[in-house]
Amino acid sequence: MTSVVVRTSANNAAGAKSKMSAIIHGLLLLVSVLSIPTILNKIPLATLASVLLLVGYKLANPKTMKHFWEKDKIFQFIPFILTFFAVVFTDLLKGVALGMIVNIIFVLLGNSKRAYKFRKEDYQEGDIIHIDLAQEVSFLNKSAIKSTLNALPENSKVVINASDTVYIAHDVLDLIYEFEKIKSKESNINVKLVGFKEAYNLENSNDYKNTVTFEHKYNVMKRKLEVIEKKDIQFD
Repeated sequence: MTSVVVRTSANNAAGAKSKMSAIIHGLLLLVSVLSIPTILNKIPLATLASVLLLVGYKLANPKTMKHFWEKDKIFQFIPFILTFFAVVFTDLLKGVALGMIVNIIFVLLGNSKRAYKFRKEDYQEGDIIHIDLAQEVSFLNKSAIKSTLNALPENSKVVINASDTVYIAHDVLDLIYEFEKIKSKESNINVKLVGFKEAYNLENSNDYKNTVTFEHKYNVMKRKLEVIEKKDIQFD
């Protein structure tokens, strides 16, 4: 485990750009072990320990911690800091194992979140509903997206935006395709697809103009303000 961490860090510091660097590094280590084992055994353990300390500092220095804190305090920083303390207070193998478990839990929690939560009670005819897909949409999102699409009322206008996506699972793509071609027609829902890549095999709507992205939220807030203004103000 320790040698893998050191080798990866050394390759990165040397400017490696492909997985071939790990193979070459391994071959060099094999040649060294077979040709100069006596010299390798004379390296002081304190020297090896200092190398590990330096590599560990580079992997978990304050700059790296600040980067994860600014990037995402929940799904990035918390798994990172838990793994860090687990490695320090237990050992490397247990710490990495705990870090993998924590990351899997956070990935599942993140993927189970809905990209858009539509509330029927706030909807009125004419509102435009936006469903913005996350960066990675896996099969874990299928149930949440399906529930959101099924909650859309009849005669509504819906914009499904995939501009920020990097990956969308085939099950989710099939679900969106089925909704656009079949279910939306049955419920008279006007669907516009935006930002879908060619690899998704879903055709974007050519007549859609990206003017306002918060129509539904704006219309709901406007109606609530109108209700407040219509109330009679009475003085004692």
